Amino acid sequence: MQLERRGSAYSSVVDDVAGIASRFRTWGTSNQSRRQDVVSEVGLWRISNATVGLNTKFSAVRAQGKLLIHPRVERGPYHYYPSQSVRSASGIYAQSGDMVLLPPSKKFLAVPRAIYIGTRAPHNWGHWLMNFLPGVMIADNFFGQEVSPPLIVPPEYAAGNSRAALFDHFWGDREVIVLEPEVELIVDDLYWFEQPVADSPRPRERENAKPKSLNIEVMSHFRHEIRTFAMGSNSEKDKTRNIFLARADDSRRWYGGDVIHLEAKSSGYEIIVPERLSISQQITLFSEAKRIVGPMGSAFANILFAGPGTRALVLSPSHPDLIEDWWAPFADVAGVEIFVARGDKRIEGVYGLDAEEVKKFLTEF
Repeated sequence: MQLERRGSAYSSVVDDVAGIASRFRTWGTSNQSRRQDVVSEVGLWRISNATVGLNTKFSAVRAQGKLLIHPRVERGPYHYYPSQSVRSASGIYAQSGDMVLLPPSKKFLAVPRAIYIGTRAPHNWGHWLMNFLPGVMIADNFFGQEVSPPLIVPPEYAAGNSRAALFDHFWGDREVIVLEPEVELIVDDLYWFEQPVADSPRPRERENAKPKSLNIEVMSHFRHEIRTFAMGSNSEKDKTRNIFLARADDSRRWYGGDVIHLEAKSSGYEIIVPERLSISQQITLFSEAKRIVGPMGSAFANILFAGPGTRALVLSPSHPDLIEDWWAPFADVAGVEIFVARGDKRIEGVYGLDAEEVKKFLTEF
């Protein structure tokens, strides 16, 4: 059930509701229109007697026997990512229409007050950075110097130096409650902050899905905060570097590895593994980049911290169902031109890239 923005339970926390919904440009074709201005409200729901469970697919709360989700650009019925595994990432065992079957939890904890953003953080760097952290910033701004309720966070919410540094920057030493699998949190008074990025769940019919959208004001402020944190007040950099975003371990999403890297090097690109860098190094790297290329993946989340004069190219295999316009609105907020190049050759492995096609794309780009 979608929440309604009308009524006493909802209040706006962001004045400007201007938003962007964008699609990738396809490299090598005409510069088709790809940006659409949308309304992107960001608000706060106060939900009484709410139940929060771990769901790394989308932000959801249970109340009065209903599964509540935020309003979205597109209409349902939605795909709630049911799984035949009882302990699925979505916390949903089965779906029939908009009715869902939830597995029983093994443990319940009760608290009088808490803050909820969403629990996509363990999924990958991109979802943590774009779905979770901007909401943490909003909650911190909302309470200011007041004593706030504890923030509900997923496991590994601060895993690694980069996550820990950014989370501490926004939340400091305020209290948190780690929501573990198979545990549900019962909250008498829940402050549920809407994420400024419209993401999941998606419509069940893929052709009804609209481009990813975000609130311009919030994400511009978020971008400024992190760039200043990473690089100081003098955050403008000369754009001189061509970088290729490689993966440290590409076994899960094998794309060609060393063969692809050799082609990138011969075309004048530095091979960079972002997760081996500190957050300051990552943000500085993207701010200095003139060209950014790589196989699609969460490293492109950092495109938000590049700027005008930067061009990015997402390399996609020929598989028809892999490309979504996830990074396009973030690039628009940053003033970055972003394209997708889809290969035609079918390579072994779902994510495999053909070296000859990659060389051609890099030469043209």
